[in-house]
Amino acid sequence: MTQQIEKPGEEDWARIEAQRKWVRGHFTPEAQHKYSDVQEKLRLLQTILDAGWIERHETVKLQCLGITFGDALAQEVGMEWVVVSEGHERVRRRRTRLRNISRRIIWHTVE
Repeated sequence: MTQQIEKPGEEDWARIEAQRKWVRGHFTPEAQHKYSDVQEKLRLLQTILDAGWIERHETVKLQCLGITFGDALAQEVGMEWVVVSEGHERVRRRRTRLRNISRRIIWHTVE
C-alpha cells in the first residue's frame, strides 16, 4: 500500500491545535505562554508522565503528548507538519531530513 504525504488541511490544523490546547491547559492560565519554550514543553511532558495523569489505554491523551513532543522537535531541528495517508488511515506527523520507520512513527525526508 502506498503512502500519500500532504500538507495538513483546516480540519487537521484544528485537531492539532486542540491537542496542543489539552497539554497547554496543564499550565496555569497565567503560565500558558510557557508552551512556546522548548524546555518548558519538555518539562511539562515529563511532569504529566511522572504524575501518572495518563494511563496506557488513553490513546487520545497520548496523542496530545505526541503533538507537543513534535512541536518541541520542530523548534529544535526544523520540521513541518504533514499528513500521511495510507488506505483509510490519516496520521499527522512531523517531517524532517531523518527517515526512521517503525511500527507507528514515520519521519519523512523533506523534499
